[in-house]
Amino acid sequence: MARLNLDHEHIRNQLFKLASLREDERHAVAELIIHLSDVDDWYPEALRRELHKLQSSGTISEADRHAVEKSFFPEHNW
Repeated sequence: MARLNLDHEHIRNQLFKLASLREDERHAVAELIIHLSDVDDWYPEALRRELHKLQSSGTISEADRHAVEKSFFPEHNW
């Protein structure tokens, strides 16, 4: 199973590359991913589950969810 181990700065830098995310969206996604990393639940399925929650709440769009997924796990078969 794919797993990443990224520090907080790398996570923020990776999200900065996604031009479609507004600043508030980028901040919400960064907090989410940093939390997953800190609790060592940094797997594609966990990321997708939590991004779906942000999408359901209207924080990010479906397109942005897909962009984040592909950005962090480009090899994963979504």
